Amino acid sequence: MPEWKPWLVNRSKQAVRPREVRHELVESGVVTAYVILWETDRGRVLFFERLRDDESTVDETSFVRELGRDLLGPEPWDDVVLLNPFPVLIDSLAHETSVGPHLHVRPARFTTAGDGKVWLASGSRQLAGPIGRTLQTDLPIWVKGSNTVVTARAALAQPGQTVTVPDESKWPRSEARLLRAIDAGLPESHPYGWAALAFEHNITLNAVRAGHARLPDRGDGWFLAARPAPPQPPERLSRLLEGLTLPAERGEPVGREAISLESAAGDMDRDDPRLDPYQQAAEFLRNLMVRNRSAEIVAGRTPTAALDRVRAAQPLPVTAVWAGPVVETWLRSLTPVPLPLRLHRIATLLRHTHVDEVSEAYRDKDGRYVLVTADDPPRMIAEWQRDPAVAATWTGETVLAMDRPDGPLLALTPEAGRTRADMVPGSLVDGGPLRFTGERVMRMLLPLALDPATTEFTNRSLVLELLVEHPGMRLQAALTPPGNAVRLGWDDVRAFAAEDVAHVRRLLAGDPPPYQYFGIVNTIISRDPYQVVRRTVTVDGHEVDERVHPDGSGTSTTLLWEVMYGRHDDEYRRLSPAEASHYAGLRRASRRG
Repeated sequence: MPEWKPWLVNRSKQAVRPREVRHELVESGVVTAYVILWETDRGRVLFFERLRDDESTVDETSFVRELGRDLLGPEPWDDVVLLNPFPVLIDSLAHETSVGPHLHVRPARFTTAGDGKVWLASGSRQLAGPIGRTLQTDLPIWVKGSNTVVTARAALAQPGQTVTVPDESKWPRSEARLLRAIDAGLPESHPYGWAALAFEHNITLNAVRAGHARLPDRGDGWFLAARPAPPQPPERLSRLLEGLTLPAERGEPVGREAISLESAAGDMDRDDPRLDPYQQAAEFLRNLMVRNRSAEIVAGRTPTAALDRVRAAQPLPVTAVWAGPVVETWLRSLTPVPLPLRLHRIATLLRHTHVDEVSEAYRDKDGRYVLVTADDPPRMIAEWQRDPAVAATWTGETVLAMDRPDGPLLALTPEAGRTRADMVPGSLVDGGPLRFTGERVMRMLLPLALDPATTEFTNRSLVLELLVEHPGMRLQAALTPPGNAVRLGWDDVRAFAAEDVAHVRRLLAGDPPPYQYFGIVNTIISRDPYQVVRRTVTVDGHEVDERVHPDGSGTSTTLLWEVMYGRHDDEYRRLSPAEASHYAGLRRASRRG
């Protein structure tokens, strides 16, 4: 079937001026729409804008059919061209500025698929101006968010004029957030946080202003049915935004503010108007520090510790069974408290359980909350610490203890006639909720027991896998004893970790070394891998990837890295050695065929 090209797109001249026969708001059945219907010497043209107030869930095909029954009479409508404007985005209009707004142009025809489902015929994206000129009228174009019944009625009452409507861009929300920050005294109490927050939202303000400046109320063949007024921030905000720059400081002072903001937000009521700007200011400061660390690494400089201190101050949600001798020992140092349900930090914990299930609440010596449920057995949801500095207080008498494979992991240190219970810190970069399973526990302990360079070596996926799964590793064996009750001296943890890392290096120096296998998959063609890649690690921590050939040999490749980091459209999945051999064999058979 030839491509559909209506006379409107071909921009043919008309001998007779189109006659507007309907120009109204249609509200019937499943349809709420602003419509214009013309009769021309080439057929009918129906322009429609589905309004936001239309809360029906009908699909586009059903919507157009219902609209056509109201306006066009019985089917077929082979003479009808449908026009539907694409919304204009004021705050991201760069791609529209040189050419103007667009319409979706298509025939009022329907096709039936093999499954019996009826579809509206497709069309094409066309410039509004030439089509408006062909129809000898100006077509109404809608700014995104302005297509409401109220606005449509105002537009009908003022034909051809642009109606002013509320701003639906991102700026009103940004302005409200910044004003709440000012009311909370953020520019004075946290100047770095304010600068980061205001700078980000000032980008939105500038984008919206630029969009307004680029977008006229009308062009040749079209006009805006409605648009919001340009932003006019109040004087107290405008004054603070003038000449605003990002803070050049990215170290300790910024880190202290980020920690202060997050701590203050955690203790706010969940409906406190300050909560949102405090949280976002802290987030933007963290982002600045992350970018600064990346720049330090690229420049070959030793990264500063400020970002790690910010991460260490963030509590990590943890869930575990609340039972056994370790919990009983810990409980002696906890303080029962009423459940402060409205605190933001408690709301964060309650994402991992239901409030009706919580029966008890405690705080530890550092003020962190521990919630306990009424399950059988009871479970805890706690704010777990991440700060590795606590390990410096552990002694040769410190014992790492955990009951059951899913109980909390604590460091118990005898002192002055009592036992001090410390949370074994979670990873600085792990999300929650943390559960004390094999690999997660290993990731918690290795940075505490090893020097930074060795810890970086253990962060390689294959190295960690060998430390957890290889039968000759002492630390993993000590963490998974018969009976599941772990009692492991801190000195033993450090000794076992060092021995196991040395063992892994010996394995990696072998011939052949241990491998991880991955299949590269083009999901459009097949779920089966079209290429097998094996990965190993050198004794000094460099990952090496090889493309596996049908004869079992390998050649260097960056394919897996490209897929993992989004530089290649295919996907990857982990393979067992047997699967890798199977798919490599399939490639051999395919070549022979």
